[in-house]
Formats: sequence, structure tokens, C-alpha cells
Amino acid sequence: MGAEKDITRLIERYFGSKDMANLNQQLAKESKERENANKRQDAEDLSAGLDDNAVVRVVDNIIREAALQEASDIHVEPTGERVRVRYRIDGALTEVLDLPASIGPAIVSRVKILGGMNIVERRRPQDGQISMSVDGREVDIRVSTTAVVGGEKIVMRVLDKSRPLFKLEDRKSTRLN
Repeated sequence: MGAEKDITRLIERYFGSKDMANLNQQLAKESKERENANKRQDAEDLSAGLDDNAVVRVVDNIIREAALQEASDIHVEPTGERVRVRYRIDGALTEVLDLPASIGPAIVSRVKILGGMNIVERRRPQDGQISMSVDGREVDIRVSTTAVVGGEKIVMRVLDKSRPLFKLEDRKSTRLN
């Protein structure tokens, strides 16, 4: 039973979970339908029209997937017509999601609420903290937001409490052998 769980976790880490792929497809479809129906509305009206439950699922899946892939950082950045989500895994930034710009403000608001930050303040940088359980593992997340040209950028530092901490002496001895 434990081996099956480990294998599933490794597959999800290297290939991504089915939930994230399905969610990305579903969001793209819902977003296209909304954008076609509401072309004349501005970005704030579109984000207000999004299903709150969908935004909660998106943010939860972004965090869950980052923890599964052992990412150290999550970057959510507006880039004109899109919102790019990237993970820092083993020092390299990897793009994992490309979402429509209309969902960006809702994602920022959700993360700010989770991090205990002021959702109204958009011009000044803010910092917050999220503590949550992801698949039975305790995870601490430091959140920073800053204003950029297309909206607000979020950087989340993911700290998995269940991962073992190594002492400097232990690392030196393993390198010498």
C-alpha cells in the first residue's frame, strides 16, 4: 500500500496530476464561453462574474500541485491577455498553467484572503502567510504581492514541514564519500 502511494506521488511530481490537466481544460473552456458572451465588459466585470468555487479550486490545485512536485516557489504573473503560473523546481522556473487574464484578479484576491492580507490595497507590496495541509502534509507558504503593469504579481514560497532538514555536517560527509 505504501509503495503504491509513493509511486503515485512520483508520477504526479514528474508528469503532473490529472486534476491539474482537467482543471486547466475546464477553465479554458469556461473562460472562452464567458469571453465570447461578455466581450464588451472590462476585466473587473469578468472576474466578478467568475464562479467563486472555480477560483477556490484553481488556487487549491495550484498549491497542491506545487507541493506534490516539490516546488520551492509559485509565481503567478499577469502578462497582458494571460496569467502565467510557474513553479520553481530544482532552481528552474517551469510554466505549468496559462490562464485567461480575466481570472487574474480573482486569484490574487483568493490568495490575499488566505494569506491574511488587505484585498483592497493593490498598489503597495504586501506579505502574508498561509498554513495548510496538502495530502496529509503540513505546508507553510509565505506570500508576497507586488503591483506590476498588468495587475498584481504573486510569489509564494512553499515550505513543506514534512521534508527532512539536513545539517551542514551531514551534507559534507555525504559529498566526501
